[in-house]
Amino acid sequence: MKEVFICLNEKPKGWARSGQNGARHFDAPQNKEEKMKIITLARRDAELKGLELPLRANELGYNIRLVVAIKPPKSTLKRDLQAINDGLKRPLVKPDIDNVAKLWLDALVSGAIIEDDKNVTILSVSKIYADTDYVACYVREM
Repeated sequence: MKEVFICLNEKPKGWARSGQNGARHFDAPQNKEEKMKIITLARRDAELKGLELPLRANELGYNIRLVVAIKPPKSTLKRDLQAINDGLKRPLVKPDIDNVAKLWLDALVSGAIIEDDKNVTILSVSKIYADTDYVACYVREM
């Protein structure tokens, strides 16, 4: 099984609203920057592992797992920190989980990491609290 791992160690971002100029669709500048970071990290990991990109989708497609980690605010109460540590509290804050997935899938396609997002058969996205902000992505060719 071939796998590309990408970890972006910064505050998670979701898909920024894009625009349209007449009949031409354009991507928001912050989307372009984020996508380039994702593409660079994915290509670097694939190169280190000796993988040829794009990963090929077979009849089982791709399995993609995204973990969106958000650092709790400094003002978080001790009882809330305990609930976080016990797994009883999850982040109910922006970015919206679907917008994060949208941005990452678009980056994986436009960066030729995967052939097409229509071939994604398993997509797991979770938002958690962690000591630092990051987004981790595992792309598996099944």
